[in-house]
Amino acid sequence: MSESTAARTGGLELRGLSRSFVQGGKRLEVLRELSLTVPPGKLVALVGPSGAGKSTLLHAAGLLEKPDAGEIVVDGVVASGLNDRRRTALRRSTIGFVYQYHHLLPEFSALENIALPQMIAGTAPKAAKARAAELLERVGLSGRADHRPGQLSGGEQQRVAIARGLANSPAVLLADEPTGNLDPDTGARVFQLLRELVHETRLAALIATHNLELAARMDAILRLDHGQIFETQNGAGETATATEEEDGGDGWEDIVLPEGVFEAENEKDPAPAPAEAPAAAMTPVRDPVHFPEPIPVPAPPESTEDEGEQEMEDEAPAPCEPAEKPKKVWNISIKK
Repeated sequence: MSESTAARTGGLELRGLSRSFVQGGKRLEVLRELSLTVPPGKLVALVGPSGAGKSTLLHAAGLLEKPDAGEIVVDGVVASGLNDRRRTALRRSTIGFVYQYHHLLPEFSALENIALPQMIAGTAPKAAKARAAELLERVGLSGRADHRPGQLSGGEQQRVAIARGLANSPAVLLADEPTGNLDPDTGARVFQLLRELVHETRLAALIATHNLELAARMDAILRLDHGQIFETQNGAGETATATEEEDGGDGWEDIVLPEGVFEAENEKDPAPAPAEAPAAAMTPVRDPVHFPEPIPVPAPPESTEDEGEQEMEDEAPAPCEPAEKPKKVWNISIKK
């Protein structure tokens, strides 16, 4: 652990944060005087329905947007009163970002993508590359340092993105669906790496996610609903990943979420089947399919052959008679 990392113990704190937008002539309140704290060394999940304002909250916490009201405290520094230049300097030195899409620069190698943020912050190129190589080794990609993003798999790209987010030894890490573009197995490995790095470096990490299984493995879960923050779980940690051998269950008994917080998308066990009722009292799950009876087509009225022929003769148009050619008159006189 570096000295700068050891000295950072402030974490992230939001106090009475409000943010609204004008849309269609109406003001939409996204954040309503919400407050939250993410201590150092803790991995906190931010959950909520789509459109609840999770990304808006992360942008405000990351000093990318200014709130309408409230204070943002990053590593003990109150950012609300800072001008743009100082806000940028604070964001660059104390906040790391990991997005759903890696956003690596395709023209640069993995090592260069990690070194560039350090060089922008003023680190010498040699020291920046040494730090980048150290982070690549930590995320298990030391052998891929010279590879460009297009030569890496999705999981490798996201691991490089995590290393880039840690390049300047931030005090706070903000992530928006960091495993959203990965398959379940790769996402689980990337999350485990992120979790280990947060605890090792004492980062204050706020992770927005729709993955309830990953959220349950974090240290706390915060739910954003109608612009307010509700704490739904504390101290999950290792408890959330208990195995069947340890507790005789499916590993979810120690995770208790309040009723109505959100509906699980993928339940671990199906609901128990209801008891069988007597045959007379049973009702079908859904009505059987009934096909409509064919619509009868009325038969044509009966008619004799003569009548039918007479009708056809009446209806048939009269034939057109060809115009008679004018007769040519010959005047023949016979002389005797």
